[in-house]
Amino acid sequence: MTNNITKKDYWDNLWKKSKKKKLLDIYNKSAYNYVTIEMHKYFQNIFKDKNTTNKSILEIGCGDSVWLEYFHTHFNLKITGLDYSDIGCVNVKRLLDNANIEADIICADLFNPPNDMLGKFDYIVSFGVLEHFNDTSKVITAFHKYLKPDGVVITNIPNMSGILGIITKTTNPNIYKIHNPLSKIDLIKACHEADVDVAEAKYFLSNNFGVLNTETLKGSKFYLVKLINGVLSRLSLFLFWVEINYFKLPITKIFSPYIHIVTKNKAN
Repeated sequence: MTNNITKKDYWDNLWKKSKKKKLLDIYNKSAYNYVTIEMHKYFQNIFKDKNTTNKSILEIGCGDSVWLEYFHTHFNLKITGLDYSDIGCVNVKRLLDNANIEADIICADLFNPPNDMLGKFDYIVSFGVLEHFNDTSKVITAFHKYLKPDGVVITNIPNMSGILGIITKTTNPNIYKIHNPLSKIDLIKACHEADVDVAEAKYFLSNNFGVLNTETLKGSKFYLVKLINGVLSRLSLFLFWVEINYFKLPITKIFSPYIHIVTKNKAN
């Protein structure tokens, strides 16, 4: 069995169909923007008490991403992106060019990068990359090869070990198959196997059914699942409104949509 669960063709086809992205807006406080606002709070906490000006950050799996602009704009970080999808790299480069932001976008396999990228970055970040491989510890080891000795790796994955995984497996099994349904405990164990230190590991947000998708579905099943996902997404919007205006809901292994883990190189 190969380590990579998801083939390059999948990402090329996905990014080819991708709609034009808008830059993240941290000033929109509506329920529709709740996930972005909470992610912003999370990164503010990560970078608090740190002078990030002219520090470097690498986003692994940057294809079609809006995050590089965010890190440059809000933390004054020097940004680099890495992805093995040519189309994904073109998309993110176009977005950054339109925003008049300079960045190095490298189209390469994360396991076989240019040598001058190794040990170069103060921060590594990835969103939805780690869970597309069978051998999680091998990917974590690869991430850390890009890191300076005192750097930090920030990893975000969807929580496919909870309700999102159950729904996806039922309604869209082809999408479920390209994910390794990792739990927080699985991630921590893989970090220990990779011999890196875990600074933080936690489930993130109480819910977000808006991450469910209809990719690969066709015909009547597409419309049925789209209807189900639409109803669940509106439920999430209502719950976000409750959290904005009244109280925070509990964050649980079952309903949380994401897992965050922060890792560092072991001290010599």
